[in-house]
Amino acid sequence: MRLRLLGKLKAKKRGLSWQSQLRFLLYLTRNNSSLYEKDFEGPPHESAKYGVFFLTRLWEDKDSPDGLTKFSQARIELAKVLKTEFGSRFHGGVVRNHISERYCSKDLLYSKVSRREFTRTLRESDIAVCTLGIGKSTPWKLGEAIAAAKCIVSESLFFELPMPLEEGVHLRTFRTTEDCLQACEQLFRDPRSMKRMKEQVWGGTINGMLRQNG
Repeated sequence: MRLRLLGKLKAKKRGLSWQSQLRFLLYLTRNNSSLYEKDFEGPPHESAKYGVFFLTRLWEDKDSPDGLTKFSQARIELAKVLKTEFGSRFHGGVVRNHISERYCSKDLLYSKVSRREFTRTLRESDIAVCTLGIGKSTPWKLGEAIAAAKCIVSESLFFELPMPLEEGVHLRTFRTTEDCLQACEQLFRDPRSMKRMKEQVWGGTINGMLRQNG
């Protein structure tokens, strides 16, 4: 049911304003696993506990020589590079399950966490890294990162959003692992830019618009 509803939203159903569509998405998010608005939403943290947060899952593809979908292979590579380059400033990895245990090195595996633990870690991070899902779908994590007022470094979006996010203002996009690494490094090197992006995400995009419209 949830997937069908999300599909309708992503198709930008006619007759619904973008405010209504976004309220619907937030309704689904807020009613997931008994989480509430306060668990996701909040103004920017000036001193976050974590630097880069990237937590992901893998999907198998029996027709692939490697046994994984292409985007799953890319996710492993991205997690590996972020962990190597940022060390203690990186938090996350690949969620541990029977698939990831088969394809990932142990140091990349991340114990399964509850949704509440995930949102708390997200809110305590400076940068949220997002990758596209199956069929190039827009990740749920993007909406969660917006609600939490994070600096967003996201794989280039394939589907249109009801409200556009401006490159360099509300997020930084990437196409390759190297692009993602550079975007994160640039934000770390420029604390003012990082602070400004968080403020834009909190006050100048979906969060601010919804608050202005009640």
